[in-house]
Amino acid sequence: MLKLTIPVEPMGAVRMTSRGKYIKPNAQRYLAYKDQIKWIVKQQLKGRNLFAGALEVDILFTMPIPKSWSNKCEEAANG
Repeated sequence: MLKLTIPVEPMGAVRMTSRGKYIKPNAQRYLAYKDQIKWIVKQQLKGRNLFAGALEVDILFTMPIPKSWSNKCEEAANG
């Protein structure tokens, strides 16, 4: 079994054109975010044999509670 842990804050994808990805700050931040995830995965897979053929994948995402939620909503989500 292979387990990867990627400790990053989730970020939504941004819309960008081929020119916009070099100019817009949000696009630059998103591309840097993707590069960070790629680097973490490469470090965790270093020296391992990769699989060939069909795979079964289970993914678990843990998301932080949004700061905009009220205390009542936050308590309901935690419980």
